[in-house]
Amino acid sequence: MAPYRERGRNLDGGTHPRRKIIRWLLMITLLAGSLWAIESNGGFLRLVRVRVHPPGAIPEEVVWSVLTCAERRIWPLALFNASSVADRLEAKFPIVARVGYGGFGKLKVQVTPRRPVARLMWRGTLWFWSSDGFLWSASLPQNSAVAGMTYPAGPIIFWDRTMEPLIDGASLNRDVIHCGAPVDRVVSLLEEVSALRPPGMELRGIKVSYNGDPAMLGTAIYASGDVEALKVVFNATDPKGVRRAISAVAELQRKGVISGDSVLVDCTYGDKIILRKEPSGN
Repeated sequence: MAPYRERGRNLDGGTHPRRKIIRWLLMITLLAGSLWAIESNGGFLRLVRVRVHPPGAIPEEVVWSVLTCAERRIWPLALFNASSVADRLEAKFPIVARVGYGGFGKLKVQVTPRRPVARLMWRGTLWFWSSDGFLWSASLPQNSAVAGMTYPAGPIIFWDRTMEPLIDGASLNRDVIHCGAPVDRVVSLLEEVSALRPPGMELRGIKVSYNGDPAMLGTAIYASGDVEALKVVFNATDPKGVRRAISAVAELQRKGVISGDSVLVDCTYGDKIILRKEPSGN
C-alpha cells in the first residue's frame, strides 16, 4: 500500500514549492492592496514637495510636469524611477538633472545648466551646441526657464546639407538631443580661423561641407558691414591646410591683392591658391 501523504506536502514534511509561491503572491497582493487603501483614504504616500537645487535653477512646476500620475500618488515610485525622471527633464530642458531622496514624501532635484559653446545654422534653424555634445534650438521656449544659462555670441557655424545630419529621426521626440556629428572638430576650426581678422572685416562664420571629395571643406566667411567681402576655402580635415590658408590670406593682404571687393580665396589646390572675385553681397 502506498504511504499516506497529506495533500500539499512532500514526503519529507515540507510544503510544496508551488504552494510557497502562491502564499507569497497572496501576501504581496494583500500588502499592496492595504497600502493602496491607506493611500486612497489618507494620501499617506503622495509626493508632497519637490526641492530644486540650487533654488530657482528651474521652476519646481517643471519637475511636477514630467511626473506621471502614479509617481505623484506614490512618491517611492518616483524615487525608484529617478533616472527616468531625470531623463524626461533633460529631454525638454537644456540641463543636467540628478533626482534623489529629499525626505519623506519629497524629491530633491539637482540642476546644472548645459553650457552652449557654439551656434550652428542648419536647415534654416539656429541651434545651440554644448561641449558635452548636446544640441537644441536657440528659439526653444524652455531656454528662458533655466536660470544662469549663458549663450555664445560671435561667428556661426553653417552646417551644409551635404554634411552628416545633426539629428536622426529617433531623436525628434526630444527638444534637447545628443548630437553624434563631429561638431567638436568644427568648433576647434572656428577658434583657429578666428585668429585671421582682415582689417575692417568681421568673421561671420564658417561653412562646412562636402563637395564629392572625402575631405571636409571649410569656408571662412568675412563681412564688411552687411556685405560678405571675403571667403576663404580650405581643407578642414588638414590642420596644416588651415594654417596655410590663414598665412596665405595674410600675405595677400600685405601685398594689397585683397581689396574691398568680394573675393573668394581657394586654398584647396595644394601648391597653388586661386582668387576669384564674386558679385558683391554673395
